[in-house]
Order: sequence, then structure tokens, then C-alpha cells
Amino acid sequence: MEVINTKKIASVELAEVLISSDEIGVYQTALELVLSQMSEQEIENKFGATRDEIEGILEDLQLASKTCAENRMESVLA
Repeated sequence: MEVINTKKIASVELAEVLISSDEIGVYQTALELVLSQMSEQEIENKFGATRDEIEGILEDLQLASKTCAENRMESVLA
């Protein structure tokens, strides 16, 4: 993983990062495990985020993973 840029908007710090599709898969699997094994309270205590927030991050990772797969297919077909 490589951090390209960071910036702060209001109270949110954003990071632009370069990561491999394998790393995306690892993060995705880790969050799936968290959601399946931890209660709402455990998630909030460990991560400072709600279950809904973690689910939103997971959806973003799933979309990124899908986009990577589609890009691989396009390059194979080209």
C-alpha cells in the first residue's frame, strides 16, 4: 500500500492510496468476519464505528473488487 495524498475536509481526513486487488480482498474478508462474529456493541468498542458504517465500507470494497475484476477482463479481451 502506498499513500499518494492526504487532505482534511471538515473533520474528516481523507487518504488517496494505491493498493493491490489482493489487499482489497483481504480487507473485504476481514470486515465480513467482523460483521459475522461481533455484536453491534463489540464493533463500536473495537472500531469506533457502527455496524452500518462497517457495512458501507464493505460495500465500497466489494465495488472496488468488482471494478478490478472487470478491468482485468477488459485487458484480457483487448
